[in-house]
Amino acid sequence: MFKKSALALMTGAGLFATAGVAHAAANQTGWALSLLGQYTIADDDTDRPTDDGMGVRFGVSKAIGSWLVLEGLVGYQEFDAATAGGLQQDEYTLGVDYQFHLLPSLGAVHPYLIAGFGGVRTSDLTAPNRTTTDFGAAAGLGIDIGLSERWDLTADLKHRWVFWDETRRNNADPKEIQFGIGVSYGLTGPQVVVAAPVDGDADGDGVPNSLDRCPNTRPGAVVDAYGCEVTAVGDADGDGVPDNMDKCPNTPAGTRVDGEGCPAPETIVIYFAFDSSELNGPARNALDIVAANLKERSYVVAIANGHADRTGTEEYNQALSQRRAQAVADYLTSKGVPAGQLRTRAFGETRPVNEGRTPEERARNRRVEINLIEE
Repeated sequence: MFKKSALALMTGAGLFATAGVAHAAANQTGWALSLLGQYTIADDDTDRPTDDGMGVRFGVSKAIGSWLVLEGLVGYQEFDAATAGGLQQDEYTLGVDYQFHLLPSLGAVHPYLIAGFGGVRTSDLTAPNRTTTDFGAAAGLGIDIGLSERWDLTADLKHRWVFWDETRRNNADPKEIQFGIGVSYGLTGPQVVVAAPVDGDADGDGVPNSLDRCPNTRPGAVVDAYGCEVTAVGDADGDGVPDNMDKCPNTPAGTRVDGEGCPAPETIVIYFAFDSSELNGPARNALDIVAANLKERSYVVAIANGHADRTGTEEYNQALSQRRAQAVADYLTSKGVPAGQLRTRAFGETRPVNEGRTPEERARNRRVEINLIEE
């Protein structure tokens, strides 16, 4: 029994040691599915007079807030006879695991604590052919290792208890070590959102508060680049600047312009999912407008400043912020913007916009700020 326990613990430690080779982070934000093989070490001296058990379990989980995940589990495993003619058992389990995500993430490695309970149905396949339904509980440690945006390698190591029915009173309640390894798939993909102007737009006229010289413009009014109402005498491109004043008459729809109708220097903020540098549809749409602005006026330069939240190490977040800034630059280049008009800078976790105490605050720190400037 001692050798078996040592083997299980060493195997579990080996799984945890391999976590450092992953390149993407695990961070469940919604529903997920999991499929794990599991191995249970049976105490064939007093508790369960069988050999060790092997089987599989399937889980459906849902994140509840930022630190708790509930997972419903269905499992099956077989315990072969420890000796010739000995007892064989089939075991079916149905239960719930509480995963407490209170431990710090290390880049792609996300450890958590586990506490679970449920029902255990044990069927003897040999004499005395008993079938009992018992209560079980478990506690342990799990780990998710990100493989991609949706796939994780999942492993756990648990100490579990089975409280036998009275018909098995000749055996002590099993206290067993169980470990599992498999994969999980996130059904809720990463969410990327394009933000409104950083400092808000109180009167809703499309001009950020910091540039708005007329902060109480009436709803629906046509305004210039400084938020002041203008009397239009024709505005072919719909940018709010009258045609007789518009020096850039074909500005793309949705482009913020200056008083002459040309793309105005501004800051555009794009948010990223946890440990992600991918751009989704809304982000690409915003960058299409940026690309049009850059091609319209060759002396405008875009500086993409990458940022990350404080989850993980400083070194990892520095590299992540660089990947985010580079993803923006690569997309703009693919839309025809000359590479000479683009700059990238990476600040890692050093310039947060808030303290990052809640999931919402941390989400606003995972960003790229695109500054359009004139040189």
